[in-house]
Amino acid sequence: MALSSSTGLSHLPLLGGDDEPKTPSYQITLLGPIGADVRQQKGTPRPAREVATIEVLNDYSAFLQDESSAERLKNARKHLDPFWSQGYVSDFNAESIKLYCKQQQRAPGTLKRELGILKAAVNHAISMERLIRFELPDIPIEDNVRDKVLSRSELAKLLNCVRHVPRLSGVSI
Repeated sequence: MALSSSTGLSHLPLLGGDDEPKTPSYQITLLGPIGADVRQQKGTPRPAREVATIEVLNDYSAFLQDESSAERLKNARKHLDPFWSQGYVSDFNAESIKLYCKQQQRAPGTLKRELGILKAAVNHAISMERLIRFELPDIPIEDNVRDKVLSRSELAKLLNCVRHVPRLSGVSI
């Protein structure tokens, strides 16, 4: 008995065709191929008061798993997780940001970078339609950026160095 291409059978029936497997009642429909990361699929958006902050951070970590910024995220989570893991995304507001900064006692630039990562995680959840869009707070941290003005002698030294560089020799003040 030869296999018929029209039946689509992959083997010879042993009992006259009655041994074809039937779909078991417990079989489920998969959202994607086995091993697929279904977390990265878009979902039904939920309000910020129902989404745990740690859930958003975990999802963002999975999203950046192979990216170069994954290491930066991993380092930031050492500080973000203890403070933010017990709350919900709706807790991410100006008051909680101030409390976080007060408790952490690290450089303003570091705090701003960590909170920027948290904000990026929330934005990612919104873009993946897991979170209903809401007004994210600004991060009110001032970096200690200093305005530096060169003295006359420093400017003279700089221009003297530039004079010997062919591409920059036309620079003047």
